[in-house]
Amino acid sequence: MQIINTHNLKTHNAYQYLFFNRSIETMFADVQFKGRTSIVTPTNSLCYMGGGFDRYLLQGLLLGTNITNYKYLENIIQDQQLRKHHGYLTPNSIHKIELESLFENDKEYKYQDTLAYKNWNLVEIIQLPTMVVPEPIHQVTNVFDSLWNLLHEIDKSHDRLTNLIIPGIGTGFGHLDEYESTKLMIFTFFIYNLQLTKNDRLNQLKKSALILFFFNKDYKLFKNQSDINELENNQIITNYGKQKNSNLKPNSIMEFDELFKYLSNKLSMTSSTKLGYTLGFIRCKENNKVLLLNRNKAPWMGKWNGVGGKLIPGESPLDCIIRETNEETGLFLNNFQSRGILTWKVSNDKDGDLIDYGGLYLYTVDISLEQYENYRTPLVFDKEGILDWKDWEWIIHEDNLGMVDNIKLLFKYLFQGNEDDKYEVTYHNHQLISFIAFPRI
Repeated sequence: MQIINTHNLKTHNAYQYLFFNRSIETMFADVQFKGRTSIVTPTNSLCYMGGGFDRYLLQGLLLGTNITNYKYLENIIQDQQLRKHHGYLTPNSIHKIELESLFENDKEYKYQDTLAYKNWNLVEIIQLPTMVVPEPIHQVTNVFDSLWNLLHEIDKSHDRLTNLIIPGIGTGFGHLDEYESTKLMIFTFFIYNLQLTKNDRLNQLKKSALILFFFNKDYKLFKNQSDINELENNQIITNYGKQKNSNLKPNSIMEFDELFKYLSNKLSMTSSTKLGYTLGFIRCKENNKVLLLNRNKAPWMGKWNGVGGKLIPGESPLDCIIRETNEETGLFLNNFQSRGILTWKVSNDKDGDLIDYGGLYLYTVDISLEQYENYRTPLVFDKEGILDWKDWEWIIHEDNLGMVDNIKLLFKYLFQGNEDDKYEVTYHNHQLISFIAFPRI
């Protein structure tokens, strides 16, 4: 959490992490989880489960039944998995076992009687082969790769699961130090879930560079000099990172505080700007018409503007513009494109100081000619005002005093813009004195 706050980073999902220093059997008996639960177990490629966490898990799955020999469950699971995967579980890959369906016809083992089912609603085991046979893990990147594949798979089914239980990876037969294993797991969860301001190639390379440095990998081993130049010259790697790159320690992982000295501006992953409103514009590209709202109330009473409104607590800007558009027009449109943000300041009459009045998230959406023709205007849909389709040239015309003044200027950029663009306007005595458009870095 300190790393996230220090470097102004944000994550995709607000997951809650709980840490338990207890045996799995004790947890089955004493801990209860709400919702659907899945558990990860490191294993080997032959699906033998007689050692390490595998065995403790099987013994825990017997709690609440009359069966005491873990081999009973191992044989059933091994039989299914080896037949399903042609005799070999590929290391660092994901292999799921649906527990209820696996045991639904078993006459001796009643899965619904187990503590795992009653206390956890454990629906599946996820096997994560970290080795072919039980042996020390020589490359910590193997554990990282396994966890990365796991998180990628969980992303596809996160709506099905409430709880994911993950044991320490590699600390048994893998002979990894518990501290190093914990640090590795936390880093994997963190970097996978790290939110980018813009999901493009160079921003993803910042994540890639983080992973390289974490494992003390030398980026200068790339053979193409242009690739090295790109990493060094596009605000990805700092001068500190360039100088220290020759002092990396192979086969070890870097401490977090040191790691973040290597990346430019601590990643610049997300903007700290928090705005309270959205504004969207609906266009029919085929005839260059835009749906506008002539507002009945302040702000901008009597002026033509887009649709939108205030975010409610817990609502994303995208969800807000979809909701507000539906409420103000009756249209349900879910293909809005983010076009950046607009902020405004007002000059203080007394001393000339600028007061920050916040801002809003900008969105646009294109509709078909058929949708345009089916939406007849002028129209009063609700108390917000009058809706009407307006020509593009009419909107931006210099003599048009009926438009919100900053919107006329904004339209020169808006529909070609992207989610990182920023616009800044300044007013004095209700007069627009400054409009600045620039991309956000």
